[in-house]
Amino acid sequence: MKKRLRKKKHLGEYRVWGVEIAVTRNRADGFDEFLNAFVDTVELAGCRCGGSGKDDKLHMCVTLGRLADDPVPKLRNITDLLKTRPDANSWQTGNLFDVWHDSTGRHH
Repeated sequence: MKKRLRKKKHLGEYRVWGVEIAVTRNRADGFDEFLNAFVDTVELAGCRCGGSGKDDKLHMCVTLGRLADDPVPKLRNITDLLKTRPDANSWQTGNLFDVWHDSTGRHH
């Protein structure tokens, strides 16, 4: 497939990688401040996110970029924030996945 088509279809070196992050907080109050700090950290890392949450739970999908953009340090910046937050009780990150195509190659 030609480079132009790979880029247009987000294939090969143009795949965009993401990860799911689930956070459990040890309190219900202060959620808006926590969410703002999380989103600011994601954006400072050059990433985007979307998801939902309320009170003591947050579930986000974070778009980390292409492999050439080195997504691992970006994810580390985000988890480093969680390590410093006294209200972040625990969190889990999923495996990297192609945000444009699922495992069967079907376009989203």
